[in-house]
Amino acid sequence: LGLTPGSSHTFDIYVVNGAGTSPALSGSRSTLATIPNAPTTMLFSGVTSTSITFSWTPPVDTGGSPITGYEVSFDGGSLINVGLSTTYTATSLASASWHLFSVLSTNVIGTSDQELIGWQATQAPPNSPILSANSVTVGSPTTITLTDFPANSTQTVIVTKPDNSMSNVSVTVNGSGAGTGTFVPTEAGTYTLVSSPDPRSASFTATSVPGPNPGPAPDSSSSTPTVTGSTSGTTTTVPVTEVTTAIERTPAKTTMSITGRAGRGRYAGRIYLSGRTSAAAGTLLTVRTRVAGTKGYTTSGTTRVMTNGRFSWQQVASKPVYVYVRISLGQHSNRVLIRPVR
Repeated sequence: LGLTPGSSHTFDIYVVNGAGTSPALSGSRSTLATIPNAPTTMLFSGVTSTSITFSWTPPVDTGGSPITGYEVSFDGGSLINVGLSTTYTATSLASASWHLFSVLSTNVIGTSDQELIGWQATQAPPNSPILSANSVTVGSPTTITLTDFPANSTQTVIVTKPDNSMSNVSVTVNGSGAGTGTFVPTEAGTYTLVSSPDPRSASFTATSVPGPNPGPAPDSSSSTPTVTGSTSGTTTTVPVTEVTTAIERTPAKTTMSITGRAGRGRYAGRIYLSGRTSAAAGTLLTVRTRVAGTKGYTTSGTTRVMTNGRFSWQQVASKPVYVYVRISLGQHSNRVLIRPVR
């Protein structure tokens, strides 16, 4: 009947015959309370190189019973009960890295099946390696600059484009901890950079070229593009991997494991996924799904690898179904079948 959980209702019954209508037989009953929805609207503040403060707003639907507390976690760690507080500060985080945060709601009936999740990166510590790039117009090269990185190292800078596809720029760092590389943006928007194996992050903006059309971007399928790196006063040309699968190509030894589950009750259409991979932090993973009994996978979204190699993802389906979820990482992928909970 669409009644609100945990609410009281009065019911009246009448008997009607040819002589008229009887007095009402009345009774009251309350509907049962249920588990609450997840909190809403995660916000971040107080971001440092090792800590992040995040806050949230209470759920709109409490399941008909007052919220008794919240449970938070970060980077796939254990749940932490924070009582009725709607803010928490995560500490001892890896610097200049992306981190995943989640919050669950609790009432006397139980804990929400769904969770509120959010991503935020920590700052680089003072006097630490610095990754930067200058904003340019589309078709003009931006200079990727590495400062105070480990001497005589090779860093891979993962460039995430506005359409979430990715490219790699290999930069050789000289004995003074400095190195440069170039990247040519082919579309307007914000580009994010993450270095590996020493993770640092940065971003730059590419704006459209005014006036005549500058022409199409180079066709990476016909030739291998290059990037020029400067090290110790010499110029070195190294290949750039153009990634057309929206993810970083990785070595053959890359490993990945995934597990999945379906929501229960009112959340029976939800799909929850988590896993771990040996890929570098910041690597973009493509999520594709296929309903059992149908052909072909469709791209459902993306997620990033956290500092500790973990990743997670969730999706809302229209109804409980058997769903195959395939996580792709370059030329490698893994698949899991998620069965609905009736």
